[in-house]
Amino acid sequence: MPSRKEDVAFSGRRDRTRVARVLAGSLLACGLLLLGQTSSASASTDGRGTPSKMSTTSNKEKDALIAQALEQGLITEADLQSDAPGIIVPFAVPTVTAVAPAGGPLEGGQVVAITGTGFTGATAVKFDTVDATAYAVVSATRIVAKVPNASAAAAKIIKVTNGEGANSTGSAYTYGAPTVTSISPAYADPATEKVVTITGTGFLGLTDAADVTFGADEAQTIFVVSDTQIVATTPDTDVDAGLVEVTVTRNSVASSTTGTGSDFLFSDALPEITSLGATSGAANSASLADLVITGTDMFGVRKVNFGATAVTTGITVNAGGTTVTVKPPSRASGPVDITLETAMGTTAANLNTKFNYIGTVAPTVSSINPAVFDAADGGSFLVVGTGFAGMTTAKVSVKCATPLTPTSVVVVSDTQMIVTVGENSPGAEDCDLEVTNPSDNTKKATVADGIHFFESA
Repeated sequence: MPSRKEDVAFSGRRDRTRVARVLAGSLLACGLLLLGQTSSASASTDGRGTPSKMSTTSNKEKDALIAQALEQGLITEADLQSDAPGIIVPFAVPTVTAVAPAGGPLEGGQVVAITGTGFTGATAVKFDTVDATAYAVVSATRIVAKVPNASAAAAKIIKVTNGEGANSTGSAYTYGAPTVTSISPAYADPATEKVVTITGTGFLGLTDAADVTFGADEAQTIFVVSDTQIVATTPDTDVDAGLVEVTVTRNSVASSTTGTGSDFLFSDALPEITSLGATSGAANSASLADLVITGTDMFGVRKVNFGATAVTTGITVNAGGTTVTVKPPSRASGPVDITLETAMGTTAANLNTKFNYIGTVAPTVSSINPAVFDAADGGSFLVVGTGFAGMTTAKVSVKCATPLTPTSVVVVSDTQMIVTVGENSPGAEDCDLEVTNPSDNTKKATVADGIHFFESA
């Protein structure tokens, strides 16, 4: 059994071993932490063994970057808290999970906050292959950097290098103008303010309402929710009715107005159709002439419906909002209603919205009801068949000894029409009903003795 002296000796050796281990761990921690703070004086590789340019960001520049990032809300004071003392930060290849703002102008110069992991000891920050103009490591998960310039609009992967290498994938920074992809709602009364949501990209960093315009008028207020969303109040002036483009400008670079995503309508009413330049056209034809639709409040028409067939391209609205010009689509024969769509909704059909697609085949007649009339009075009868679209009184004839031209023809559909005839002066007789294709006089349907006139006592 060991003596007490031996116990004490053994205990002393065990304590000295523990102290040595702790001291070694502390030295290792110090070494790693010191290594992590040498980014401004040490060269590194880009993860493939290629030497990376040494950082030339001075402490003064780093402080200025951090101060600017704080002022812009890209980082907070909490982000500046250093890693807990004594904590060993293990090295691993960095990851980049976010960058804000996520885009900017080609000339660079914007300060961005980069989020990820493994930033302690970072020795390089690149936008694809181009070094950041300057950068400062805020913590193991946050870096602030100044964006370099670029020669063309493109998305650049942000790469951070530390002692283990550099990430090859991650979040990207997009060079170029902001974008506007949609607005909701996309209309407002010209005399009333409205709060709208603008969706797009590249919005972070905007603070001035003048950065958002509705046509020539500035937004009254803006609130940047995120890099992809702005809540704005429409101009507080009594703007003119009409369709305008919403533009977002960042660092003097304005968003594109190509497409319909940036369209905004100032109007207080839906359009109303009062007349059509033509009321019929050939069926199944891809070469119909342009149709001029006349009416009121036609600003912002983005779709013209011919029945269930929608036209969304080639629509022209005049400056006064009184005409819409559009090429009718190819359709089968038959009547359709033309309706117009704006951001406010869809117009209702009325007597002025009927357009007939006329077929090029001979019409057919399957029944006439009634078919018997007092010769002194005449009357109306329903004709059932096919090919009646675009039918007029000139194309329907009751062939008696003296042919009768109907006083009216009402086309119910391509398969039904109501014909009205007056008195038959010759008196009692059987007459043929002849129906001619509206666009081709050689295509006819004839019902022999289809109408009977009698003389009342």
